[in-house]
Amino acid sequence: ADVQTDKSLLPKLSPNLLRDAAEVFQINSEWLDHGQGEIFPLHHFYKQPKQFGDFIDDLLSDSKDKKLEGYVLTIKPPFDLEEDTLILLQESIGEIGKRTIYRYHLCPGWRLNYWKCCADIACCISQAQKRDIYLKGLYLEKKWLESFAEGGLLPDYEFDFSDIALPRVGGWQPDEFADTPDK
Repeated sequence: ADVQTDKSLLPKLSPNLLRDAAEVFQINSEWLDHGQGEIFPLHHFYKQPKQFGDFIDDLLSDSKDKKLEGYVLTIKPPFDLEEDTLILLQESIGEIGKRTIYRYHLCPGWRLNYWKCCADIACCISQAQKRDIYLKGLYLEKKWLESFAEGGLLPDYEFDFSDIALPRVGGWQPDEFADTPDK
C-alpha cells in the first residue's frame, strides 16, 4: 500500500532510505534529495585507458558471478567537434521478478572525429574485451545522448538498449576500432 500513490510513498522516504537507494544504484544523493546536479557520477578515461581496465576490474571484484555489459553510444557521422560518444557499462545488481535491475556507469568525454581520442577509445574497447566484455555500438539521437552523457537523464524502468523505443538510429561494431583500426 505504501507504494501505490505518491501521497502514501513520500512519508516513507526517510533520509536513510534515500541514502541507501543512492548507494545501491550509485547515483548522486544530492540529485535524489533535491533534484540538483548530475544523476550519475561520470567516469572520464580519455588519456587514461589503463585506468578504464582497472575500473572494470574493480566493478568485477565484488563477485565472480557479476555481469557487466557495455555499450559505445554515439551519433551518426559526421561527428561533432565536441564530445559525441559515451562508453556505458551496465552492471546487473539483482532481479525483481524476472527483470534484471541495473546500475549504470557512464564514461563520457569521447570525440570520434579526433584521432588521439579514437586511439584511446580503441584501448578501452580492448581493455573490456580482455575481460570478456564485448561492447556493442549504437547510434542514438544527438539530443538524447547529450543529456544522458551529461548525467542529466534518468532511464525509465522500462529502459532497455534492445527496446525499439530507444532513440537509436542504427548500430555498429566498436571492436573494429581495436581489431581493424584502418577502417
